[in-house]
Amino acid sequence: MAVAVTLLFDPVATASVREIWHRMAELGISSSMLDLHYPPHLTLIVVEDEGLAGQLDRALPDLAQDARLNLTLGPPGRFIDTDVVWLGVEGAGLRELQAKAASLVGDAAIAPHYRPHAWVPHATLQTAGHADAALELAHTMWPTQQAAEVRTIELVGFSPIVTLKRLGV
Repeated sequence: MAVAVTLLFDPVATASVREIWHRMAELGISSSMLDLHYPPHLTLIVVEDEGLAGQLDRALPDLAQDARLNLTLGPPGRFIDTDVVWLGVEGAGLRELQAKAASLVGDAAIAPHYRPHAWVPHATLQTAGHADAALELAHTMWPTQQAAEVRTIELVGFSPIVTLKRLGV
């Protein structure tokens, strides 16, 4: 089982992202994110070695102290040669928080796309489906940028996604 450290957004931002997820499903573009049964989020790190879960669990309160961030979601984007469509995420302190989380386990333990030098902060809109249609819909439904606040930090195991620890920030 892999583990991840994730950030969850305020109710307004969460509802806005879910609206896109539901519209994509209604149009037959993708239901991949709804199928996860997990809220809209930003993943800081993914670690394949579940033996590191205890270390991350113990460090989560320290990470939570730095996780009360004001973020901006958008614009939409797509990872090249994939069906993954997402909203970009920016905010003061975000990269520092991700680097702090990564330092807890070291780069070698982190999935390659989640290592600090390669990490692209994003909230996923789909992982599988019709990428061109998803990206077009996202551009139609999403303003250039929208404010979001981080409300929760979680340590999760997957797959399926199971919350191992949750802290408000």
